[in-house]
Amino acid sequence: MAIKKEVNCTCPECKRVFMSKGYEIVNGSVDEHLRQAVVTGRIFDFTCPNCNYIFRQLYATAYQDMEKQMMIFLDLGDHDWSEKIAETKKLFPDYSFRVVRDMMAYIEKIHIFSAGLNDKVITYLEAYIKKSMVDRKAETGIEPSQVLFDSLHGSKGLISFGVLNPQKKRVMIDTPITDYQHLLNQSAIKERFSEKDDEYYIDEGWVKRLEMG
Repeated sequence: MAIKKEVNCTCPECKRVFMSKGYEIVNGSVDEHLRQAVVTGRIFDFTCPNCNYIFRQLYATAYQDMEKQMMIFLDLGDHDWSEKIAETKKLFPDYSFRVVRDMMAYIEKIHIFSAGLNDKVITYLEAYIKKSMVDRKAETGIEPSQVLFDSLHGSKGLISFGVLNPQKKRVMIDTPITDYQHLLNQSAIKERFSEKDDEYYIDEGWVKRLEMG
């Protein structure tokens, strides 16, 4: 069951400060309707009781999937999740734990784990795609700001990524699943993609540390 909490909100329109319902933890295994609210970002939408303005405000929260054995924490710098991770580890020692710093990464991790993919390999591929696009920026006119996992197309043997860019152009990149499988099972760095204690921030910084050895 989901664990609720109170969220201190400030309306950007009329500046009214008010308390509203939010979620400390959403369990996607039992709260399917809330899972949809998480992956669409709707759990961060609030309505001002003073002027009825609808706005989005992020807050620290966590998502749990008991089937996929994972827990993802959204860290906005105002919440210490270490105690909750340690507590959950005792109950679910086989869980994977991730901490992210923005909503897009939060939603992306849910999609990656739901697709049964290794998020470390996916993050590595994203960094490779971004670097390749940066190198070709003069040719394409597109400057990638973020590369995100979009979907798995098992029947086509492809993994799709979306590329966010200041030019606001729709850019999708397909990568063969065989590239993913090679990194995971046969590459010289395959051991780095295994699960490790206290390795919770899997992002561009993690890839840079990986490449530095």
